[in-house]
Amino acid sequence: MGYQTVMNEDQIDTAPLATLPETPLHCSRHNLAAFFIFGLVNNVIYVIFLSAAADILEKQQNIRKSAVLLANILPCFLVKLIAPYFVRIIPYRFMVGACVTLSTLSLLSVAWLDPIWLKFVGILLASLSSGLGETAFLALTSYYHPRVIIYWSSGTGAAGIIGSVYYVLFSSVFEFGMRTILTLACILPVLMSLSYAFLLQKEHDDIQVSEEELSPKPKVVDVSFGSRIRTIRPLILRYILPLFLVYYAEYTINQGVFFSLFYPLEGTPFKHYNDHYKTYSAIYQIGVFISRTFGRLVPVSNSWIFAILQCVMLVLLSCEVVFSYIGQIWIIFAMILLEGLLGGAAYVNTFCNITEQVDPSNLEFSMAFAGIADSSGIGLAGFTCLFFEPFLCQRNSLCRINRNL
Repeated sequence: MGYQTVMNEDQIDTAPLATLPETPLHCSRHNLAAFFIFGLVNNVIYVIFLSAAADILEKQQNIRKSAVLLANILPCFLVKLIAPYFVRIIPYRFMVGACVTLSTLSLLSVAWLDPIWLKFVGILLASLSSGLGETAFLALTSYYHPRVIIYWSSGTGAAGIIGSVYYVLFSSVFEFGMRTILTLACILPVLMSLSYAFLLQKEHDDIQVSEEELSPKPKVVDVSFGSRIRTIRPLILRYILPLFLVYYAEYTINQGVFFSLFYPLEGTPFKHYNDHYKTYSAIYQIGVFISRTFGRLVPVSNSWIFAILQCVMLVLLSCEVVFSYIGQIWIIFAMILLEGLLGGAAYVNTFCNITEQVDPSNLEFSMAFAGIADSSGIGLAGFTCLFFEPFLCQRNSLCRINRNL
Protein backbone atom coordinates (compact mmCIF):
# COMPACT_ATOMS: atom_id res chain seq x y z
CA MET A 1 0.00 0.00 0.00
CA GLY A 2 1.13 3.55 -0.64
CA TYR A 3 1.09 6.27 2.01
CA GLN A 4 0.84 10.01 1.55
CA THR A 5 3.48 11.95 3.42
CA VAL A 6 1.60 15.18 4.09
CA MET A 7 -2.07 15.47 4.97
CA ASN A 8 -4.13 18.23 6.49
CA GLU A 9 -6.62 17.69 9.32
CA ASP A 10 -9.65 17.54 7.03
CA GLN A 11 -8.03 14.82 4.95
CA ILE A 12 -7.16 12.79 8.02
CA ASP A 13 -10.76 12.97 9.22
CA THR A 14 -12.02 11.01 6.21
CA ALA A 15 -8.95 9.11 4.99
CA PRO A 16 -8.87 5.33 5.24
CA LEU A 17 -5.81 3.31 6.21
CA ALA A 18 -4.15 3.24 2.80
CA THR A 19 -3.90 7.04 2.64
CA LEU A 20 -2.74 7.65 6.19
CA PRO A 21 0.92 8.40 6.76
CA GLU A 22 2.85 5.51 8.28
CA THR A 23 3.95 7.36 11.39
CA PRO A 24 4.76 6.01 14.86
CA LEU A 25 1.30 7.22 15.91
CA HIS A 26 -0.49 4.65 13.78
CA CYS A 27 1.76 1.71 14.73
CA SER A 28 2.67 2.68 18.28
CA ARG A 29 2.72 0.25 21.17
CA HIS A 30 -0.15 2.19 22.72
CA ASN A 31 -2.37 1.51 19.72
CA LEU A 32 -1.36 -2.14 19.47
CA ALA A 33 -2.11 -2.62 23.18
CA ALA A 34 -5.41 -0.76 22.86
CA PHE A 35 -6.65 -2.99 20.05
CA PHE A 36 -5.57 -6.10 21.97
CA ILE A 37 -7.67 -4.92 24.92
CA PHE A 38 -10.60 -4.06 22.65
CA GLY A 39 -10.58 -7.58 21.21
CA LEU A 40 -10.17 -9.16 24.63
CA VAL A 41 -12.97 -7.28 26.38
CA ASN A 42 -15.36 -7.36 23.43
CA ASN A 43 -15.28 -11.18 23.34
CA VAL A 44 -14.57 -12.21 26.92
CA ILE A 45 -18.08 -11.56 28.24
CA TYR A 46 -19.48 -13.76 25.46
CA VAL A 47 -17.10 -16.54 26.61
CA ILE A 48 -17.99 -16.05 30.26
CA PHE A 49 -21.69 -16.48 29.50
CA LEU A 50 -21.02 -19.66 27.52
CA SER A 51 -18.89 -20.97 30.42
CA ALA A 52 -21.69 -20.10 32.83
CA ALA A 53 -24.41 -21.71 30.67
CA ALA A 54 -24.84 -24.68 33.02
CA ASP A 55 -25.20 -22.40 36.05
CA ILE A 56 -27.53 -19.99 34.28
CA LEU A 57 -29.80 -22.90 33.31
CA GLU A 58 -29.31 -24.82 36.55
CA LYS A 59 -33.04 -24.95 37.33
CA GLN A 60 -34.16 -25.04 33.69
CA GLN A 61 -33.71 -28.66 32.65
CA ASN A 62 -35.93 -28.25 29.58
CA ILE A 63 -33.77 -25.51 28.03
CA ARG A 64 -30.76 -26.70 26.05
CA LYS A 65 -27.38 -25.05 26.53
CA SER A 66 -27.34 -24.18 22.83
CA ALA A 67 -30.17 -21.74 23.65
CA VAL A 68 -27.57 -19.64 25.49
CA LEU A 69 -25.43 -19.70 22.36
CA LEU A 70 -28.36 -18.52 20.25
CA ALA A 71 -29.21 -15.70 22.67
CA ASN A 72 -25.52 -14.83 22.69
CA ILE A 73 -25.21 -14.55 18.91
CA LEU A 74 -28.50 -13.63 17.16
CA PRO A 75 -28.68 -9.96 18.27
CA CYS A 76 -24.97 -9.73 17.44
CA PHE A 77 -25.75 -10.92 13.92
CA LEU A 78 -28.50 -8.34 13.46
CA VAL A 79 -26.26 -5.52 14.65
CA LYS A 80 -23.47 -6.58 12.27
CA LEU A 81 -25.99 -6.66 9.43
CA ILE A 82 -27.14 -3.08 10.03
CA ALA A 83 -24.33 -1.20 11.77
CA PRO A 84 -21.79 -1.09 8.88
CA TYR A 85 -24.05 1.36 7.04
CA PHE A 86 -23.71 3.86 9.90
CA VAL A 87 -20.05 3.64 10.91
CA ARG A 88 -19.21 6.83 9.01
CA ILE A 89 -22.10 8.71 10.62
CA ILE A 90 -22.00 7.74 14.32
CA PRO A 91 -18.85 8.88 16.18
CA TYR A 92 -16.74 6.02 17.49
CA ARG A 93 -16.79 7.35 21.04
CA PHE A 94 -20.58 6.97 21.06
CA MET A 95 -20.36 3.38 19.82
CA VAL A 96 -17.72 2.53 22.42
CA GLY A 97 -19.86 4.15 25.12
CA ALA A 98 -22.86 2.08 24.02
CA CYS A 99 -20.75 -1.11 24.17
CA VAL A 100 -19.59 -0.32 27.70
CA THR A 101 -23.13 0.44 28.89
CA LEU A 102 -24.75 -2.60 27.29
CA SER A 103 -22.10 -5.06 28.49
CA THR A 104 -22.27 -3.73 32.07
CA LEU A 105 -26.06 -3.98 32.12
CA SER A 106 -25.87 -7.49 30.71
CA LEU A 107 -23.56 -8.76 33.44
CA LEU A 108 -25.65 -7.20 36.20
CA SER A 109 -28.92 -8.49 34.69
CA VAL A 110 -27.76 -12.11 34.52
CA ALA A 111 -26.15 -11.86 37.96
CA TRP A 112 -28.96 -10.23 39.94
CA LEU A 113 -32.27 -10.86 38.16
CA ASP A 114 -33.89 -14.20 38.99
CA PRO A 115 -36.52 -14.83 36.27
CA ILE A 116 -34.90 -16.83 33.50
CA TRP A 117 -36.37 -14.60 30.80
CA LEU A 118 -34.66 -11.57 32.37
CA LYS A 119 -31.36 -13.47 32.41
CA PHE A 120 -31.81 -14.09 28.71
CA VAL A 121 -32.49 -10.36 28.23
CA GLY A 122 -29.11 -9.78 29.86
CA ILE A 123 -27.46 -12.22 27.46
CA LEU A 124 -29.17 -10.44 24.55
CA LEU A 125 -27.69 -7.12 25.74
CA ALA A 126 -24.21 -8.69 25.80
CA SER A 127 -24.76 -9.91 22.26
CA LEU A 128 -25.76 -6.43 21.09
CA SER A 129 -22.64 -5.02 22.73
CA SER A 130 -20.38 -7.63 21.14
CA GLY A 131 -21.82 -7.10 17.67
CA LEU A 132 -21.57 -3.33 17.88
CA GLY A 133 -18.07 -3.55 19.32
CA GLU A 134 -16.74 -5.88 16.62
CA THR A 135 -18.27 -3.76 13.87
CA ALA A 136 -16.88 -0.52 15.31
CA PHE A 137 -13.39 -1.75 16.13
CA LEU A 138 -12.87 -3.62 12.87
CA ALA A 139 -13.93 -0.48 11.00
CA LEU A 140 -11.63 1.58 13.22
CA THR A 141 -8.63 -0.56 12.21
CA SER A 142 -8.89 0.98 8.73
CA TYR A 143 -7.47 4.21 10.20
CA TYR A 144 -4.41 2.57 11.73
CA HIS A 145 -1.47 0.45 10.70
CA PRO A 146 -2.44 -3.08 9.51
CA ARG A 147 -0.66 -4.62 12.52
CA VAL A 148 -3.52 -3.52 14.80
CA ILE A 149 -5.69 -6.19 13.14
CA ILE A 150 -3.32 -8.91 14.37
CA TYR A 151 -3.42 -7.49 17.90
CA TRP A 152 -7.23 -7.23 17.78
CA SER A 153 -7.39 -10.86 16.62
CA SER A 154 -4.96 -11.93 19.35
CA GLY A 155 -7.13 -10.20 21.95
CA THR A 156 -10.23 -12.02 20.73
CA GLY A 157 -8.30 -15.29 20.91
CA ALA A 158 -7.06 -14.53 24.42
CA ALA A 159 -10.66 -13.85 25.44
CA GLY A 160 -11.50 -17.52 24.98
CA ILE A 161 -8.77 -18.67 27.36
CA ILE A 162 -9.13 -15.87 29.91
CA GLY A 163 -12.93 -16.08 29.97
CA SER A 164 -12.95 -19.84 30.48
CA VAL A 165 -10.17 -19.80 33.08
CA TYR A 166 -11.75 -16.86 34.89
CA TYR A 167 -15.07 -18.64 35.34
CA VAL A 168 -13.60 -22.03 36.24
CA LEU A 169 -11.07 -20.47 38.64
CA PHE A 170 -13.58 -18.41 40.58
CA SER A 171 -16.35 -21.02 40.54
CA SER A 172 -14.35 -24.21 41.20
CA VAL A 173 -11.23 -23.05 43.04
CA PHE A 174 -12.45 -20.03 45.00
CA GLU A 175 -16.04 -21.35 45.04
CA PHE A 176 -17.63 -18.00 44.32
CA GLY A 177 -21.24 -17.97 43.22
CA MET A 178 -22.27 -16.96 39.71
CA ARG A 179 -23.65 -13.66 41.01
CA THR A 180 -20.30 -12.63 42.48
CA ILE A 181 -18.32 -13.80 39.45
CA LEU A 182 -20.42 -11.83 36.98
CA THR A 183 -20.47 -8.71 39.16
CA LEU A 184 -16.67 -8.73 39.42
CA ALA A 185 -16.49 -8.99 35.63
CA CYS A 186 -18.05 -5.51 35.36
CA ILE A 187 -14.50 -4.15 35.60
CA LEU A 188 -13.94 -5.37 32.02
CA PRO A 189 -16.19 -2.81 30.24
CA VAL A 190 -14.51 -0.10 32.33
CA LEU A 191 -11.15 -1.31 31.01
CA MET A 192 -12.42 -0.94 27.43
CA SER A 193 -13.59 2.60 28.12
CA LEU A 194 -10.30 3.65 29.72
CA SER A 195 -8.30 2.10 26.89
CA TYR A 196 -10.24 4.02 24.26
CA ALA A 197 -10.08 7.28 26.21
CA PHE A 198 -6.46 7.23 27.36
CA LEU A 199 -4.47 4.45 25.64
CA LEU A 200 -5.54 4.72 21.99
CA GLN A 201 -3.71 7.60 20.34
CA LYS A 202 -5.96 9.89 18.30
CA GLU A 203 -5.14 13.05 16.38
CA HIS A 204 -8.75 14.15 16.53
CA ASP A 205 -11.87 13.46 18.56
CA ASP A 206 -14.07 11.99 15.81
CA ILE A 207 -12.66 10.08 12.88
CA GLN A 208 -15.85 9.97 10.87
CA VAL A 209 -18.06 12.79 9.75
CA SER A 210 -21.58 13.02 8.42
CA GLU A 211 -22.49 12.53 4.78
CA GLU A 212 -23.49 16.22 4.60
CA GLU A 213 -20.02 17.28 5.75
CA LEU A 214 -18.42 15.00 3.19
CA SER A 215 -20.53 16.08 0.21
CA PRO A 216 -18.94 19.46 -0.65
CA LYS A 217 -15.40 18.05 -0.70
CA PRO A 218 -13.65 16.81 -3.84
CA LYS A 219 -13.03 13.10 -4.36
CA VAL A 220 -15.80 12.18 -1.97
CA VAL A 221 -16.19 8.53 -1.03
CA ASP A 222 -19.59 7.31 -2.22
CA VAL A 223 -21.47 6.16 0.88
CA SER A 224 -24.85 5.61 -0.79
CA PHE A 225 -26.77 2.38 -0.27
CA GLY A 226 -26.26 1.38 -3.89
CA SER A 227 -22.52 1.87 -3.55
CA ARG A 228 -22.48 -0.30 -0.43
CA ILE A 229 -24.33 -3.09 -2.24
CA ARG A 230 -21.76 -2.97 -5.02
CA THR A 231 -19.02 -3.18 -2.40
CA ILE A 232 -20.59 -6.22 -0.74
CA ARG A 233 -20.85 -8.41 -3.85
CA PRO A 234 -17.15 -9.25 -4.29
CA LEU A 235 -16.73 -9.66 -0.53
CA ILE A 236 -19.26 -12.48 -0.26
CA LEU A 237 -17.63 -15.20 -2.31
CA ARG A 238 -14.02 -14.36 -1.51
CA TYR A 239 -14.21 -13.60 2.23
CA ILE A 240 -17.64 -13.85 3.87
CA LEU A 241 -18.88 -17.24 2.62
CA PRO A 242 -15.69 -19.20 3.47
CA LEU A 243 -15.45 -17.57 6.91
CA PHE A 244 -19.15 -18.32 7.45
CA LEU A 245 -18.53 -22.02 6.69
CA VAL A 246 -15.52 -22.09 9.01
CA TYR A 247 -17.59 -20.79 11.91
CA TYR A 248 -20.61 -22.92 11.10
CA ALA A 249 -18.51 -26.10 11.18
CA GLU A 250 -16.50 -24.89 14.18
CA TYR A 251 -19.47 -24.12 16.42
CA THR A 252 -21.42 -27.16 15.32
CA ILE A 253 -18.45 -29.12 16.65
CA ASN A 254 -18.23 -27.04 19.83
CA GLN A 255 -21.92 -27.03 20.74
CA GLY A 256 -23.04 -30.28 19.15
CA VAL A 257 -20.21 -32.78 18.93
CA PHE A 258 -18.35 -31.81 22.14
CA PHE A 259 -21.44 -32.43 24.29
CA SER A 260 -21.83 -35.94 22.83
CA LEU A 261 -18.23 -37.17 22.53
CA PHE A 262 -17.49 -39.40 25.56
CA TYR A 263 -14.96 -42.14 26.29
CA PRO A 264 -14.70 -44.66 29.17
CA LEU A 265 -13.04 -42.89 32.11
CA GLU A 266 -10.37 -45.58 32.56
CA GLY A 267 -8.87 -44.67 29.19
CA THR A 268 -8.84 -40.92 29.82
CA PRO A 269 -7.18 -38.49 32.26
CA PHE A 270 -10.63 -37.62 33.63
CA LYS A 271 -12.40 -38.41 36.90
CA HIS A 272 -15.84 -37.30 35.75
CA TYR A 273 -17.63 -37.45 32.41
CA ASN A 274 -18.33 -33.71 32.57
CA ASP A 275 -14.58 -33.14 32.35
CA HIS A 276 -14.71 -34.16 28.68
CA TYR A 277 -16.45 -30.98 27.56
CA LYS A 278 -14.36 -28.67 29.75
CA THR A 279 -11.14 -30.14 28.41
CA TYR A 280 -12.31 -30.08 24.79
CA SER A 281 -13.23 -26.40 25.18
CA ALA A 282 -9.92 -25.49 26.83
CA ILE A 283 -7.87 -27.19 24.08
CA TYR A 284 -9.97 -25.48 21.41
CA GLN A 285 -9.47 -22.05 22.99
CA ILE A 286 -5.71 -22.59 23.16
CA GLY A 287 -5.67 -23.40 19.45
CA VAL A 288 -7.70 -20.28 18.62
CA PHE A 289 -5.41 -18.04 20.66
CA ILE A 290 -2.24 -19.44 19.08
CA SER A 291 -3.45 -19.04 15.52
CA ARG A 292 -5.07 -15.63 16.01
CA THR A 293 -1.77 -14.42 17.46
CA PHE A 294 0.67 -16.13 15.08
CA GLY A 295 -1.55 -17.20 12.18
CA ARG A 296 -0.23 -14.43 9.96
CA LEU A 297 3.34 -15.73 10.12
CA VAL A 298 2.41 -17.88 7.11
CA PRO A 299 -0.08 -15.73 5.14
CA VAL A 300 -2.87 -17.62 3.37
CA SER A 301 -4.64 -15.56 0.72
CA ASN A 302 -7.44 -18.06 -0.03
CA SER A 303 -9.88 -18.47 2.89
CA TRP A 304 -11.58 -21.42 1.20
CA ILE A 305 -8.73 -23.64 2.36
CA PHE A 306 -9.79 -23.12 5.98
CA ALA A 307 -13.48 -23.66 5.15
CA ILE A 308 -12.85 -27.02 3.47
CA LEU A 309 -10.57 -28.28 6.24
CA GLN A 310 -12.96 -27.21 9.01
CA CYS A 311 -15.89 -28.96 7.33
CA VAL A 312 -13.75 -32.10 7.11
CA MET A 313 -13.09 -31.79 10.87
CA LEU A 314 -16.85 -31.61 11.50
CA VAL A 315 -17.47 -34.80 9.52
CA LEU A 316 -14.58 -36.71 11.17
CA LEU A 317 -15.52 -35.78 14.74
CA SER A 318 -19.24 -36.40 14.16
CA CYS A 319 -18.44 -39.88 12.82
CA GLU A 320 -16.27 -40.49 15.88
CA VAL A 321 -19.29 -39.89 18.14
CA VAL A 322 -21.34 -42.47 16.24
CA PHE A 323 -18.76 -45.09 15.26
CA SER A 324 -15.82 -44.47 17.64
CA TYR A 325 -13.50 -45.44 14.80
CA ILE A 326 -10.53 -43.60 16.36
CA GLY A 327 -11.13 -44.51 19.99
CA GLN A 328 -8.05 -42.67 21.31
CA ILE A 329 -8.79 -39.51 23.24
CA TRP A 330 -5.26 -38.13 22.76
CA ILE A 331 -5.80 -38.17 19.00
CA ILE A 332 -9.10 -36.39 19.56
CA PHE A 333 -7.27 -33.77 21.62
CA ALA A 334 -4.93 -33.16 18.67
CA MET A 335 -7.88 -32.88 16.26
CA ILE A 336 -9.61 -30.36 18.52
CA LEU A 337 -6.42 -28.31 18.77
CA LEU A 338 -6.28 -28.33 14.96
CA GLU A 339 -9.92 -27.21 14.85
CA GLY A 340 -9.05 -24.20 17.00
CA LEU A 341 -5.95 -23.44 14.92
CA LEU A 342 -8.00 -23.51 11.71
CA GLY A 343 -10.70 -21.24 13.11
CA GLY A 344 -8.27 -18.66 14.48
CA ALA A 345 -6.13 -18.65 11.34
CA ALA A 346 -9.21 -18.20 9.14
CA TYR A 347 -10.27 -15.14 11.15
CA VAL A 348 -6.95 -13.27 11.18
CA ASN A 349 -6.06 -14.12 7.58
CA THR A 350 -9.47 -13.09 6.26
CA PHE A 351 -9.39 -9.62 7.80
CA CYS A 352 -5.73 -9.06 6.93
CA ASN A 353 -6.50 -10.08 3.34
CA ILE A 354 -9.37 -7.60 3.21
CA THR A 355 -7.01 -4.86 4.38
CA GLU A 356 -4.51 -5.74 1.67
CA GLN A 357 -6.85 -6.49 -1.22
CA VAL A 358 -9.88 -4.18 -0.90
CA ASP A 359 -9.89 -0.70 -2.41
CA PRO A 360 -8.92 1.84 0.28
CA SER A 361 -12.07 3.93 -0.29
CA ASN A 362 -14.22 0.92 0.68
CA LEU A 363 -11.99 -0.47 3.42
CA GLU A 364 -13.81 0.90 6.47
CA PHE A 365 -17.19 -0.41 5.33
CA SER A 366 -15.72 -3.72 4.13
CA MET A 367 -14.03 -4.42 7.47
CA ALA A 368 -17.25 -3.64 9.33
CA PHE A 369 -19.49 -5.72 7.06
CA ALA A 370 -17.25 -8.78 6.85
CA GLY A 371 -17.77 -9.31 10.58
CA ILE A 372 -21.20 -10.70 9.73
CA ALA A 373 -19.57 -13.93 8.54
CA ASP A 374 -18.70 -15.37 11.95
CA SER A 375 -21.98 -14.38 13.63
CA SER A 376 -24.15 -15.85 10.88
CA GLY A 377 -22.15 -19.08 10.97
CA ILE A 378 -22.38 -19.33 14.75
CA GLY A 379 -26.10 -18.52 14.70
CA LEU A 380 -26.89 -21.22 12.14
CA ALA A 381 -24.72 -23.65 14.12
CA GLY A 382 -26.77 -22.88 17.23
CA PHE A 383 -30.00 -23.75 15.41
CA THR A 384 -28.42 -26.87 13.96
CA CYS A 385 -27.25 -28.07 17.36
CA LEU A 386 -30.77 -27.89 18.81
CA PHE A 387 -31.39 -31.02 16.72
CA PHE A 388 -27.91 -32.32 15.93
CA GLU A 389 -26.74 -32.66 19.54
CA PRO A 390 -29.60 -34.96 20.65
CA PHE A 391 -29.25 -36.89 17.37
CA LEU A 392 -25.58 -37.62 18.13
CA CYS A 393 -26.18 -38.31 21.80
CA GLN A 394 -28.76 -40.98 21.00
CA ARG A 395 -26.08 -42.79 18.99
CA ASN A 396 -23.40 -42.71 21.68
CA SER A 397 -24.02 -45.12 24.56
CA LEU A 398 -21.88 -43.21 27.07
CA CYS A 399 -23.66 -39.98 26.20
CA ARG A 400 -27.05 -41.65 26.75
CA ILE A 401 -25.91 -43.00 30.13
CA ASN A 402 -24.47 -39.64 31.17
CA ARG A 403 -27.69 -37.85 30.19
CA ASN A 404 -29.88 -40.61 31.66
CA LEU A 405 -31.57 -41.06 28.29
